[in-house]
Amino acid sequence: MKNFRALFEAELEGTDGQATIIGARELLPTKHIDPRFEAIHKSGPATPPTKIQVQELAVNGELLDLLQDVSAFDTLPFMQSQIVQVCHRHPDWLQANGMPNLFLCKMGEANSDLFVVSAFLDNWSRFFFMRRELHERILWRGRQFHLRFFFKVRR
Repeated sequence: MKNFRALFEAELEGTDGQATIIGARELLPTKHIDPRFEAIHKSGPATPPTKIQVQELAVNGELLDLLQDVSAFDTLPFMQSQIVQVCHRHPDWLQANGMPNLFLCKMGEANSDLFVVSAFLDNWSRFFFMRRELHERILWRGRQFHLRFFFKVRR
C-alpha cells in the first residue's frame, strides 16, 4: 500500500460482539464519544480471533484518496466490539498523545455503510471516539503526525 508504512502485525482475540463504542464508557476512561455513535449503538455478531496489521499513514490526503489502494490490501472492516477490545486490552498498540488511531468500520451490508472510527488516547489515558464519514473533506496529515491505521487481514 503506497500510502502506508507497516508498523507491526498482531492477533486480536475473538469477541462476543456485544461491546459498542457508546458502551465503551463502562470499560474505558472516556472523555468524549461522538454523539453520532448513538445511531449505531447495536451489538454485532461474535468475531473469531483476527489477524490485524497496524500501518502508519505516510502521506497527507483525504480519506477516500488515501484508502484507494486498500482494496488491494484485502482488508475487512472492524466491528465495534473489536475496536473496543483493542482500546481496552491493547492500549500499547495505540498511538497516544491525542493522535488518532483509525479503524475502518461498517454498520450494515452496503458499501455505503463504511466509515472510520478515530480513537484518540490523551496524555491522561482517557479516550475520545470520533466518527468520520469517508466522504468528509478532512485533510489527514500523515507526514507530520504519523497517524496509525488498523487493518483486519483476511486469512
